[in-house]
Amino acid sequence: MKSKCRAFIKLVQIQQSLPVLLFSTLLGAASTKSEPSLSLIYVLCANLMVSWVFSILRNLQFAPVDMSDPEKRVQNPIAAGTFSIKFCQTIGGMLGIMAIVLYALAGNKILITGLSIILIAFVLSWRKLGLHSVVLLKTNPHHWLLNSLFCLAGGLSLQTHPNQELFLSIAFVGTILIYTTLIDYTQLTYPQKPRRGVTIGLIASLTTAILIGVTLFFLIAILPIWIIILFGLLSAIMLLPKITEQIRQGQKISFEPKSLRKALIRAAALSLLVHFLAPHFFELFNG
Repeated sequence: MKSKCRAFIKLVQIQQSLPVLLFSTLLGAASTKSEPSLSLIYVLCANLMVSWVFSILRNLQFAPVDMSDPEKRVQNPIAAGTFSIKFCQTIGGMLGIMAIVLYALAGNKILITGLSIILIAFVLSWRKLGLHSVVLLKTNPHHWLLNSLFCLAGGLSLQTHPNQELFLSIAFVGTILIYTTLIDYTQLTYPQKPRRGVTIGLIASLTTAILIGVTLFFLIAILPIWIIILFGLLSAIMLLPKITEQIRQGQKISFEPKSLRKALIRAAALSLLVHFLAPHFFELFNG
């Protein structure tokens, strides 16, 4: 049973998808500066299910290819034979239906957005279309387009008419994840010296993300300053073990892009959760 649970976690890539999903959805919600409601919970759960469907679709589509690669076969429970194709199709269909129901409960605009997200997830993961050969369209839990749409859904769950802050939040999520996608591509393909086009993409996406981030968090200030400080503290705590180990071994302090991204996204997700949950805890204790 434990092995099946571990395989299911690997199938839907919970550890990779949950933090970035929370970050993108809650940032969209935070940009509205509105009180959280039941609609946000519906959207969060629906987005989570769509991200699981996205991972299942990817594993289904690429199972025949992954079977011939020992390294990829281990990462794909369908190719490894842990789960059958029929079982995964059934689970994926059920999750998709549940996501549609939850989007519908959140409102008509959310339903239309949610159906669009599901359609895009299906198209992106369809191997025969060949979109995975395009660097920025490769299927992974940190997909910039999918998470940008999760951000949009998060904002629409609290405010039916998108505002300037929501569009900036979507752009921030998109540019940050485009940057991390290009970093991963560079590390894998051009570890020594990336191509000129990739370098330009890295500089443009990072510069844009920084400018939008400064505008959102310091000029417009969609979040209180203590949340920004909390994000910094959580990031430092998550990176501290790596820093301590490098100092102990007499090495220069440096971070691999994946470990840095993991720490920053998890810190951002936790900070945004605290932002929405803290007022309710204060009310509970003061009431």
